[in-house]
Amino acid sequence: MLRKIKDWLLMILLALVGLLATVLFARKPDDWAKEKEKEVEGRKNAINRAKEQAKRAEKYYKEMKKKHDEKIAEGSKKPGEPDINSPDDAANYIDDILSDIKSSGSSVRESKKN
Repeated sequence: MLRKIKDWLLMILLALVGLLATVLFARKPDDWAKEKEKEVEGRKNAINRAKEQAKRAEKYYKEMKKKHDEKIAEGSKKPGEPDINSPDDAANYIDDILSDIKSSGSSVRESKKN
């Protein structure tokens, strides 16, 4: 008889422990899911901010490219300078610049030696 009472009390105790564990651990997946939803939402917001920033950067790039192209066009229209219309003209222009650098560089080297 005592054995039966002991067994019933043990079963009731185990049932209560199981119920308590279910209640405690059943809440965690909900909290976990909410945390993950917040993380996903935060990532979505970060992606949207990055897209907006990319659009602004593209707009800025187009504006700067337009200004740069205009300055190049202005620079190529200097009075008294020949227009560069072919690769040979460009090569001659670069050769002139390099020869000027070489001639001025050699005088600098000579003055350092003295």
